[in-house]
Amino acid sequence: MNAFDQSAPIFLLCAGEELHLQSADAPPKIWRRADVILWILTLRGSACYSQSGRPQFLLPGTVLVSPGPLNRSIKVNAKDGGWHCVYLAAENEMTKSRMEYVMRNFGSMTKTALDSSCVRLARRLVSRRSRKDLWTQSSEAFRWFHAWWQESERHNLEIRHLLSSKAEPQECAQEIFSLKSLASQLGYSPSYLSRMLGKKWRKSPARSLREARLASAARELEAGDIPISALAAKLGYLSDSAFIRAFRKVHGISPDKYRARHRKSSAEGRPPA
Repeated sequence: MNAFDQSAPIFLLCAGEELHLQSADAPPKIWRRADVILWILTLRGSACYSQSGRPQFLLPGTVLVSPGPLNRSIKVNAKDGGWHCVYLAAENEMTKSRMEYVMRNFGSMTKTALDSSCVRLARRLVSRRSRKDLWTQSSEAFRWFHAWWQESERHNLEIRHLLSSKAEPQECAQEIFSLKSLASQLGYSPSYLSRMLGKKWRKSPARSLREARLASAARELEAGDIPISALAAKLGYLSDSAFIRAFRKVHGISPDKYRARHRKSSAEGRPPA
């Protein structure tokens, strides 16, 4: 079946306007069902999604697509102001099969701009729900699915371009969630992808990406007042302490001390030590 054949309508069970979940909050009941596929977009804050024992981080602009139930798979980062998201749920077999196809080809996690057409259409769909969950069968639902498909293709092409170009780790760090998930998305084995990137960057890909993220953290600490907890979540660390340990290992001091030293040096008009 052609995924863009509009004569075969898209059915969506639209459920939920913008959610603001704290760590102790129970997710919506529909997330506990095993017969739906959930499309979840992070708007603000962050959460951690565990898949096969491996954490993946849901940051603003991250789209997670996964079969339910998800009620025990997601941990909200309360220190980051909770987790704001919108979601759609597909229940009928036709839509589920199409969403599974996109997942197989582009992975279960992608990134999108919060002002993209895909996001605007998703928010429009959930805003039209009644107080009870309802079926939506419309050309608008089809347009949303098509827009999401195009966003997934664009993200996939950008990743492939990064890997085929002379891009350095710092250019890839914000696009790559984890080497394992990226390998799955591109259809490579994790070992093959690690060898390919290791040859390109001439050192361990995992170490290269970690150092690139921590260099980015140093720049953010120098530039503003971002809280340590928010920075740790943005970089994909499970806890503040894990981020602080990693930062200290690379830069020799804690993030707080690094920022204080940079500010003191700037005030005195000399470069930081």
